[in-house]
Amino acid sequence: MRASSPRLVLSYVLDWIVIILIAIVAAAITYVEPNHRPFSLVDPNISFPYVEKEKVSTSVLFVTSLLAPAIIITIVALAFVPSSTALNQSSKIRSWRHKLWEWNVGWMGLALSCALTALFTNALKLLIGKPRPDLLSRCQPDRSQISSHTLGGILDGVSEGTLVSWTICQQTDRDILKDGFQSYPSGHASFTFAGFFYLALFLSSKFAIRLPSLLARFSSRNGPSPSAFSATTPSETPSGDSATSGKRSQILSAQQETPCRDEAAAPPVYLILLPLIPICIATYIASTRFSDFRHHGFDILFGAVLGIMFAYISFKMYQSPVNSGDGWAWGPRTPSKAFGIGIGTPGYVEGAVRFKKSDDVEAGQMSSGTDGRLSSSKSERGQLTHQNG
Repeated sequence: MRASSPRLVLSYVLDWIVIILIAIVAAAITYVEPNHRPFSLVDPNISFPYVEKEKVSTSVLFVTSLLAPAIIITIVALAFVPSSTALNQSSKIRSWRHKLWEWNVGWMGLALSCALTALFTNALKLLIGKPRPDLLSRCQPDRSQISSHTLGGILDGVSEGTLVSWTICQQTDRDILKDGFQSYPSGHASFTFAGFFYLALFLSSKFAIRLPSLLARFSSRNGPSPSAFSATTPSETPSGDSATSGKRSQILSAQQETPCRDEAAAPPVYLILLPLIPICIATYIASTRFSDFRHHGFDILFGAVLGIMFAYISFKMYQSPVNSGDGWAWGPRTPSKAFGIGIGTPGYVEGAVRFKKSDDVEAGQMSSGTDGRLSSSKSERGQLTHQNG
């Protein structure tokens, strides 16, 4: 891991401040009056009863979808990172540095996922103003004044084609009525998947719960990931032709004459429960919004997709890929690039040797001979070849 500096630490403090500000804005806009979409008094889709006691309240949603994943991430980061294999290659001081770093970025990804999801969900609720399935029960419309509140449709009194304004409602509790126009998308579905799907990805990454693949990353075969335990500094990193040569040597040295069937194996089945349980919990919480008549089906599905999208983006921001990484989080930024980079700069780390997906393919196909040429016939079978000349 790269050495820290006050500038680098300050940049990550700023990251936390930005995430907190996003969450504050997401909470603040809930006090804004939403759009009120016109509705029909005989629409069966909004004629369900109003259920006062929800199966999963907002407070329970917050505890289960944010606090619970945060606690689990803390336990994993402090108790299981680094693994016993990696620990043998690192001092205790460095080990605790990595634990704290994994803890920090684990929480940062979770917080970013939930904050962005809450912001977009609440904003969409206000902009769209879609009636909930129980709107008529909340509204308590004054049927004697239909003509005074008709906005469009077939102007023949109470019919499916007559649309009325929310001003026809006699509900005295403004909060209940206001909440009745916030059906799309489901906040419970989006927030619970933002927290639990992120947790599922986090656990899959840390415990190597992945589909077997022939194109394993180099670091998977040669020990801990460089991003986790490499002490290389920018000045120690080769450049120019030496960098290309070192990259080629790394590809060649990673190869083993092994049948393709022995290149990877499936994880133990019981480990699948680790990511499966959070996803099942999220699915249950989202489904209660349908049985409580709080949301239409599409509202719940879109909310879940929204939460999954931001969870995936936030995970990719701070963690290496599940299928091709070693379970480590990405290392910190270079201090000189802690607050940003200019146009044309490749990334936030100086002196790192970059590998593309094509390098993985090349590594799986390259000959162990001196010329390094490819043999197409044997590479299709996933085996290494030897060439002369």
